[in-house]
Amino acid sequence: PHLHGKRVAEVQRQIKAWNASGMRGQKLMCTARSPWLSMSVRTASFKDECNRIKCQLSDILHLDEEKMTLRSEPMVNMGAMTQYLVPKGYQLAVQIEMEDITLGGVVMGCAIETNSHIFGSIHETIVAYDIVTADGELRHVTKENNPELFHALPWSHGTLGFLVAVELKVIPVKPYVHVTYVPCHTKADFC
Repeated sequence: PHLHGKRVAEVQRQIKAWNASGMRGQKLMCTARSPWLSMSVRTASFKDECNRIKCQLSDILHLDEEKMTLRSEPMVNMGAMTQYLVPKGYQLAVQIEMEDITLGGVVMGCAIETNSHIFGSIHETIVAYDIVTADGELRHVTKENNPELFHALPWSHGTLGFLVAVELKVIPVKPYVHVTYVPCHTKADFC
């Protein structure tokens, strides 16, 4: 976590270098993340033609138990998120059940889960985004300071900027789940 500022500055440096090289409008940017790491059945060959920006951002930055929020870098996967939060008595308000999915992927894409009927999709639990835009500027985006961009980022799949941190809501959890087993052997038993 203590290297976050340095890592973000490196993303900014790469983007500003891309701008200075005259490639703006000629060659798109994308993350340097290997296409095989994507949770998709397609081969992401589009990256072959892009300027790849290295985004080494895989740390959980801060759990604020008073505000009930978590601030994290985008490459933290759900397995690591669960291992960090559950022993402390928390989970994401919308907890994705696939361990290899990254926070950045669900935040900039779309994600719902079994408790979305209570909390909505994951983007409805986001308090703030930190993105680096195509001009290399770092922007802290909230509903209050930039409502249009805040509402445009979900489902944008990184087209509006490089996500470098996100703050989202957490909820308290217990270390167990109460289950009542009611055997049903016929349709009548079930109804």
